[in-house]
Amino acid sequence: MYRYTITSILLLIGIANLQSQDQKFGIYANYGMNMHTADFRALPGVPNCCPNFESGEGLGLSLGALFEMDMTSDFFLSARLGYTDLSGELSSTEPTTIIVDNFDVDGEFTHTVNSDIQAVTARIMAGYRLLPNLNITAGLGFGNVINAAYEQVETITNPSDRGTFIDDDGFDTGSRTRNESDGDIPDQNSMRLFLATGIGYELPLNSDNSIRLMPEVNFNFAFSNVVNSVDWTINELKGGIAFKYVPQESKEWEIIRDTIIVRDTTEQIVEANPQVLLLDTKVSDKEKIEGDNKYIMTTINQEYVKQVIDPNLADSNTESDWASRFNSNNFTISAKGIDYDGQLTSVATMRVEEFISDVIHPLLPYVFFDHNSSKIPNRYTQYSELEEFSENSLINDETLDVYYNLLNIVGKRMVDNSTANLRLVGTNSNSSEEEGNTTLSQNRADEVKKYLVNSLGIEASRIITEARNLPENASNTKVEDGNAENRRVEIYSSNDAILDIVKAKDTLRKADPPSLRFMTNYRGTEKYDSWKVIVSQDGKQLKEYSGDGPIPSHIDWNLEQEQTSVPRFDSPLDYKLVVMKGGESAEVSSQLPMNMIKLSEKLVNKVDDERIDKFNLILFDFNSAEISGRNEEIISLIKSKIEDSSTIRIKGYTDRMGDEQLNENLSEKRATSASNALNNSKALSKGYGEKIELYNNNLPEGRMYNRTVEIIVETPVDK
Repeated sequence: MYRYTITSILLLIGIANLQSQDQKFGIYANYGMNMHTADFRALPGVPNCCPNFESGEGLGLSLGALFEMDMTSDFFLSARLGYTDLSGELSSTEPTTIIVDNFDVDGEFTHTVNSDIQAVTARIMAGYRLLPNLNITAGLGFGNVINAAYEQVETITNPSDRGTFIDDDGFDTGSRTRNESDGDIPDQNSMRLFLATGIGYELPLNSDNSIRLMPEVNFNFAFSNVVNSVDWTINELKGGIAFKYVPQESKEWEIIRDTIIVRDTTEQIVEANPQVLLLDTKVSDKEKIEGDNKYIMTTINQEYVKQVIDPNLADSNTESDWASRFNSNNFTISAKGIDYDGQLTSVATMRVEEFISDVIHPLLPYVFFDHNSSKIPNRYTQYSELEEFSENSLINDETLDVYYNLLNIVGKRMVDNSTANLRLVGTNSNSSEEEGNTTLSQNRADEVKKYLVNSLGIEASRIITEARNLPENASNTKVEDGNAENRRVEIYSSNDAILDIVKAKDTLRKADPPSLRFMTNYRGTEKYDSWKVIVSQDGKQLKEYSGDGPIPSHIDWNLEQEQTSVPRFDSPLDYKLVVMKGGESAEVSSQLPMNMIKLSEKLVNKVDDERIDKFNLILFDFNSAEISGRNEEIISLIKSKIEDSSTIRIKGYTDRMGDEQLNENLSEKRATSASNALNNSKALSKGYGEKIELYNNNLPEGRMYNRTVEIIVETPVDK
C-alpha cells in the first residue's frame, strides 16, 4: 500500500508538470489530539481482567511534505506525505477488594494500556477555495504503521496512596500493581486507512506571493483498526502550519531607470505669430545588467524649430488696440509653493531631485459611462488586438493613465491566467432616463464583454454578464456626482491576480515644494472670452490649464502626483497667463529658477541618497474609512519595505462630495486606519480632506481615486 501511495503522488506531480498548471510545494507540521475509540476486553494473548476498554486519548506530532496543483481558479488537488504519531492511553476503572492495614476494604483499580504507535501516511485530497485565501480539503489517506508497541498495567487508584491486591487464593500480594506486560502490539494491522479533511488560510510572506504561510486545522477519521481481531480505531484532530512555495515563471529584476533628453533647436524667421514647434522625436534605450539590477538608460532626441519675427517687419506687427488696453490694466500672474501640510509658502527656486522608487497603482475595477449611454468613453485606451499592449508600457504613467488601460490589463492577465473567469455587472443611476432601465445596464456590460472578446481575444465562455439598477455599493444618489459614479460596469474575477495592483520600478522626481499655486490678478474692465495658463521649460509645454469665462483666482499644480510633467532640467520654469477674445490674445509671463539634481549625477558623485517607495493604493468606499479585503495584503507588502532607518508619511484624502469639514475628518480617519494597520510608531499621519485634489474631481474615476490614503516610505541608501 505504501508503494502504491508514493506512486500515486509522483504520478500527480508528473501530470502537473505535463499540464503546466499552477503548483505549490511545501512542508507542514501539526500537533494535537489522538482520539482512541475501542470496544475490547484484552489484547490478543495478553492477560487482562478488564471488563471493556472504550476510549482514550493522547497527543501527537504530524509533519511532512506537500504538493498542490490548481485545476481551476477555485478547485485544486493536494497530496501530502509524512510522519504521524498516533500514541495514546486506553483506560478503564472498576471496583475491587483490596488489603489496607491487614483489613479487607472496598477500593478501585484502573486498567491501562499505553500505546506507542507511529506511521508513515500519504493523503490525496481535493480542495476548494471558499475565499481567495481560505480553502477546505477532503480526500483519502493511506498509511504504513512503522512502530506499534504497548505497555499494560492494572493499578490501585482508590485509595491513591495505600492498599495492595488480593490474589486468587485470598492472600495479600503486597503489590499495588498487577498484570504488567509490554512489547509489540499483537496481531497489529500494518495498514492505516482514513478520511482526511482540513481547512487553512494562506498568508503571503513576500511581495510576489511566492512564499506563503498557512495556519491550518486537520481532522482524520479512521476506517481501519489498530489490531485486526478487535475494534480499536484512532481519529486525529490536529492544528499547525504549512509553508508553501509557488514557483515564479520569470525573474523580476530590480529596474533602475534614468532619462536623458537631448534637444536640438534651430531658428526660423517668420512674418507673424511665432511659435516653438517640435519637428521630430527619437527614443532609444540601452540596458545593462549587474547582479539583480537592470539599468535602463533612455535617451530622447528632440528636434525643435523656434520661430522669430523678421526684424524688418517687427515695427509693423504692433499690438492690437484691444491687447494694448488689456495689458495696460493690472494683469499679473505669480507662483507660490504649497507644502505637505497644504500651507502656502514663498518659493525663490524650484528644486527637483530624482530617486529610485517602487510605485504601486491600485486598479479601480469599474468602467464608467456617460448619461444614458452604453458606449465605452474615449478616455479608456482601446486596441484592435492584444499584441499591441504590454504592462511594461505603463511604467512611467500616472495612476489615472494606468487606470484607463484597465480593460487591456484585465485582458492580458486573463490570457496569462487561463483558468480565470470574469463576471461583469452593468449598473445605472436609476434616475431620469436611466430609472429602472436594466436593459441599458445589460448593454453596458455587453459592450465591455464585446471589447474583451473581439479585440483582446478572450473566450466568451469565460465571461458572464449581469444587469441591475444601482450598484450594490452605490454612491450618493442625491447629487449628480454620485449618479455619475453609479453609471458603470463592475468587474469581478475568480482569480485575484486579474485585478491585482500594477507595480512599477521607476525614477521618482521629488519636487520642493510638492505643489505650485499660480496666483492671478486682473482688476480691469476689458472683456475677454477665455483664458489659459501654460507652464513650459526650454520651449516644451509641461502643463496647460484653460477655461471660458472669468480667470480663477488661483490654480494648483500638484507635481508630486503628476510625474510625467515634472521639470527635468536646470533651466528656468516659464509660466504665463493668456486671455483671448475672438482671434486676439494678450499674455503676461514670469519665470521660476530651477535646481535639478539627477540620479545619474548622484551615482557618479557618490552622494548620500535615499529610496522613495510610494504606495498610492488604499481605495475607500464612499464615506468609508475601513481598510479591508485586498488592502490588508497590500499593507503587508508595505510593511516588508519598511526598515529601521525608514521615515513614513501617511496622507488621507477625500473627493469633493459632502461638507468640507466632514471630509477633512473622514480623511483623518482614513489616515489613522492606515497608520493603525501598519502598526509602526514612526509613521506620521494627517488628513487633508478635499483641500488637495490628487485627481480630477470632475470625473467619477477621479473622485474614487481621491478617496485614498497615500503612504510614502523614504529609506536611506548605502553607497
